[in-house]
This record gives sequence, structure tokens and C-alpha cells, in this order.
Amino acid sequence: MGVPEAHVDDALQDVFVVVYQRLNEFDQHARVTTWLFQIALHVASNYRRKNKRAQAHTPLTNELLDPRPSPLAAAQTSQQSVELSALLSELGDDKRALLVLADLEEMTVPEIADLTNTPLNTVYTRLRRARAAFGALWQTHRQTHDE
Repeated sequence: MGVPEAHVDDALQDVFVVVYQRLNEFDQHARVTTWLFQIALHVASNYRRKNKRAQAHTPLTNELLDPRPSPLAAAQTSQQSVELSALLSELGDDKRALLVLADLEEMTVPEIADLTNTPLNTVYTRLRRARAAFGALWQTHRQTHDE
């Protein structure tokens, strides 16, 4: 009768409860099967209605509905951005520009070579040196902040 499979046993139990509670109201002139069917139909209708209402509501979750980062995450990102800018400012202009183009802007080495009008192998070499210089700065920065 449209009762969700997970609730069939409960609905059947409810039919028996209603029959027990209303047994003294049974009209002896009617057929027992008709009376039972009407009770079962009513119980099934109630279960379908409850199921429909339950599906209409979105269950609560522990997830934040706001897609923005939490204040703590925003503060950490901001602090990391400041640290990154400070470290990049310690590099020379050429190295900083290469790192920004390659690692932050995610440009390929051929794109950087074309943009800067520099030979491809020269860009590879300079980028490798810029990353090594930044890595050394990063290690020094981490050591001073970990102490």
C-alpha cells in the first residue's frame, strides 16, 4: 500500500494496535476483512504522509553552509601570504618574477620563455636557481620560527 519497506513491520504492528483498541467498535454486520482493510489503508496512508514529510526536510549536518573559510583559516592564509611576500621580496627581481610566473600563476616554462623573450634553457636554469634560493630562504625562515 505504498509504505516504505523499512517501515512495513512497524505499520503492521500499528494495524494490530488499532484493531485491539477499536475491537469493541466493530460492527457485527460488516465483514471483518473490510474493517481490517480500512484500518490497514488508514495506517498506510499515515506512514506515506510521514515519509513524505520526512523527505521534505533536509537533515542537519555538521558541515558549514557558508563556503567561506573559517576566521581561523582566513587568518592563517593571510599570515602565510604575508610570510610568502616577505620571502619573495628577499629575492632579486628576476628570480621573484620567475617564481611568481611559474609557481603562482602556473605558467609553463615555454610560456615564460615566450613572454620574457628568453631562451627556453635559460628559463629552466634560472627557474631552478630561483627555486633553490627560495628553498634556502624558506629553510632559514622555518628554523627561526620553530625556535
